[in-house]
Amino acid sequence: MIKITSIILSAAAICGAVSLPASALTEKQIRECQALGKSIQVRQGEVQTMTAKRDRALEVLELTGQQWDDVEIHRMISAGHAAEADKRKAAYEVEKTEFMKLDAALQSKNRMVNQSIVHYNARCVVED
Repeated sequence: MIKITSIILSAAAICGAVSLPASALTEKQIRECQALGKSIQVRQGEVQTMTAKRDRALEVLELTGQQWDDVEIHRMISAGHAAEADKRKAAYEVEKTEFMKLDAALQSKNRMVNQSIVHYNARCVVED
């Protein structure tokens, strides 16, 4: 079955906003960086929620795929068996479509969070 993993970013990547040297950034920049850091943390939470939802969808997909496999081998026995196999295949296709949508949304959200972290690091992290 389908196995896809996603990278969940650590909140540690944005902890530097609190400890920025005062001379490196203006007060306004510090506030903006702190706000950006908080928004990244919120979006990372959204990524975790989306990951859990996608993982549950994957479990359902694998279960419906197994159920389809279990009846598919009996397809040639009778028209009733063929109809049941078709029904299970349709259920599998629905779950597969749902999983793919969730996974695509998760990957998109991951890209957005990664871009925000790159922006944060370029703008807010002052090298010693």
